[in-house]
Amino acid sequence: LFPYTTLFRSIRAAYWTAAVLAQLHQGTHGAFTQHTFAISGVSGGSLGAVVFDTMLASGAVNLPVRKVLEYDALAPTLASALGPDLLQRLILLPVLRDRGRALELGWEQGWRRSPTPDPEAMTKGFLDMFAKHGFEIPSLFLNGTVVETGERIVTSNCHIDWSDAFDGFDELGGDLKISTAASMSTRFPYISPAGTIIK
Repeated sequence: LFPYTTLFRSIRAAYWTAAVLAQLHQGTHGAFTQHTFAISGVSGGSLGAVVFDTMLASGAVNLPVRKVLEYDALAPTLASALGPDLLQRLILLPVLRDRGRALELGWEQGWRRSPTPDPEAMTKGFLDMFAKHGFEIPSLFLNGTVVETGERIVTSNCHIDWSDAFDGFDELGGDLKISTAASMSTRFPYISPAGTIIK
């Protein structure tokens, strides 16, 4: 029951965040977005902020947020945890998709099922999105935690040069899909594995 309630709360937070931001954008005819420099989030709030920015970048400003986030991403994630994840523990090479990737694929599928002009937007590069639309959409600061030390790691289109946080893209050395960038900040106990950065 715990994984279900954890993910339910996070999806509710994602929906609330994306819906409120979309309503502020639409209600002010874009003035809210023009005067917003950045959005900072963690867990479901990060996913909601990512959905909102992706809506703006793909020209889907009237996209019903509920359509994007109502897709059941938990079922394939749990199926992956009970199948490929368990089998992968017996295989030395990482060849099977883990439950974290299954969750990202669920978000991508939810986006595709919504009435959007760009069905593949969630699979495109996070930094690439900001390179093309950086002045049109708010910057994102997606907060995560380094498991070993408890330090903060921030996935952002802005360079993070803070004494108390790591820059996610400095650590990775390259771009990520938008769904994966959201996942950097939305790791759930038991539901998704800890993210591993291999240098």
